[in-house]
Formats: sequence, C-alpha cells, structure tokens
Amino acid sequence: MSERKPKQRTLNPALRPRVCSIDDAAVYIGRSRAFVYDLMASGRVRSLKDGKRNLPLVEDLDKHLDSLPLAVVKPSHPDKSQSP
Repeated sequence: MSERKPKQRTLNPALRPRVCSIDDAAVYIGRSRAFVYDLMASGRVRSLKDGKRNLPLVEDLDKHLDSLPLAVVKPSHPDKSQSP
C-alpha cells in the first residue's frame, strides 16, 4: 500500500500579496530598509505586526510610488546630429 502524499498548495497567480517583508518592500520601491522603516514611522506606509515582524502593506507602498512626481530627464549635452 502506497502512502498518500499531501496535496501541495499553490498560490493563485491572480492573488496579489497584501503584505510583504521589509526586505521585499525595499526592493519593491528601490530604496533601503531604513527608508521603508522611515515610511512606516511617518505613517505614510502602514504595516501589520506578526509577532516581531513588521509587514508593510503593498497597497501603501503602491500609493507612495504613485505620489512621486515623474522625472524629467534632460540630455547632459546637445544632440550633435542636428547641427546646422
């Protein structure tokens, strides 16, 4: 008689995580862990507490990114291909 293996659970790719780790939050917004902690301390990003862990809300990280202005990048030197 063979043993039954427990069914592996997989996360539906359509489901988006509601929270993430501090490390993942830092990578997600392209900043440091310290910056993520500053965002949480200022109240701009809320977090859940799970034991000793702080879990930032992904929704608030998105709101932070959406609140940033778009960068206007100007060339550092004139385009030489359009000379008179």
